[in-house]
Amino acid sequence: AMLALLHGGTSRDSDTIQNGLNWLRDRAKTDRNTYSNAIVLMFFQKYYEREQRETGIISADEPDEHEKAREEMWNALAEPDRKIVETLLSNLDAGSIGGKQGGWGYGPVGGKTGSNQRGGYSDNSCSQFAMLGYKAASLLGAEIRVSVFQGEAERLIRQYGPDENCEEVEYVHDPDDREGDDNERKSRATQTEWKAKIVPGGWGYACGDTKWRTMD
Repeated sequence: AMLALLHGGTSRDSDTIQNGLNWLRDRAKTDRNTYSNAIVLMFFQKYYEREQRETGIISADEPDEHEKAREEMWNALAEPDRKIVETLLSNLDAGSIGGKQGGWGYGPVGGKTGSNQRGGYSDNSCSQFAMLGYKAASLLGAEIRVSVFQGEAERLIRQYGPDENCEEVEYVHDPDDREGDDNERKSRATQTEWKAKIVPGGWGYACGDTKWRTMD
């Protein structure tokens, strides 16, 4: 609700947000549900948007510049909020299934944080929210392993399946369109147009499902 209010233009200094924030600080660390944890991280990311602009963590380009901005951003968080972010990230880490199946379930593996939670279960909905949580935490200055994002991207590519009822279509990847003529920052593979053929398809709802893939 507070995330929606902030996106709707409510001031973070309003009594509504501040009262809600006090409530959240008392309770956020006791909820281990993947959805809840991710949305709380997204709330804090939106709440501290001003500091993200001031520290430059959004615009930092070079590794050294980014690390400096990340440290400044992390120190800009109130201490209780840093502890909450660390706890929620630990919960997300514990919810990663790993292996060939990959993805995230409703909470830490083996926990009972949701009616459907069971050891080893993961789906693309929970996984989507986990990644949104990691992204929000990275903008709050938390140290996130690149392998978290890379591993999930590789899982999605690995588990993509073509629809047998569809014909090949041409796929065109446009040249890198980031600002400026900073070719040194662009990889050789993204500087030129890239064409290939691909069969439209999708994923199953559950991670690793190769039988019930849908275009959804």
